[in-house]
Amino acid sequence: MVRCGCITLQSVGVTGVRTKSRTLQCGGMAGVRTKSRTLQCGGMAGVRTGRRTLQCGGMAGVRTGRITLQCGGMAGDRTKSRTLQCGGMAGVRTGRRTLQCGGMAGVRTKSRTLQCGGVWQGLELGGELFSVVVWQGGRTGRRTLQCGGMAGVRTKSRTLQCGGMAGVRTKSRTLQCGGMAGVRTGRRTLQCGGMAGVRTKSRTLQCGGMAGVRTKSRTLQCGGMAGVRTGRRTL
Repeated sequence: MVRCGCITLQSVGVTGVRTKSRTLQCGGMAGVRTKSRTLQCGGMAGVRTGRRTLQCGGMAGVRTGRITLQCGGMAGDRTKSRTLQCGGMAGVRTGRRTLQCGGMAGVRTKSRTLQCGGVWQGLELGGELFSVVVWQGGRTGRRTLQCGGMAGVRTKSRTLQCGGMAGVRTKSRTLQCGGMAGVRTGRRTLQCGGMAGVRTKSRTLQCGGMAGVRTKSRTLQCGGMAGVRTGRRTL
């Protein structure tokens, strides 16, 4: 491991150099972060331009506006709000939200387009499009996102589910994909690749079969190796 300034960079067989803020590397691939944060793991590097670029599972993505969540070998570009993709298919949401998974993309115009199971059927009921293949879901309060043979019920804000596993978001966001659900308590819990994690205060980024718990600042882990940061940053 090589320590530069305040950060200690550790990875499986590769060293990285942090230029200004943070360079996160692991899994045999190094990355260079320019201004904010570049999170890379699983043999693929990504460059984040504005805010955050979350990548895992061998595919990189570039987020332009706010957040681009990618997993399972497919990248997507979010334009204004959020584009949620998983299971090998990308989608572009124009107005508010376009939820896609299971090999089928959909474009929602004003409110919501719910698609799952590899085919799209639209049934417009009061400004909402419900797509049903083998499973039909009803939206109760605000949003119910269903895909991949599993239904979910969103309670207050957002419940994102895909790949055969449901999750319940409590206050902010719970992003799940790849057969494992997670519950975010404080801010964000990003999970992908079959392992869940619980973030306590700030951020816990996990991918590739290993979970980590961040205590005060940041603990970034991926590729079968966990790290615990004590003072500033431990990668």
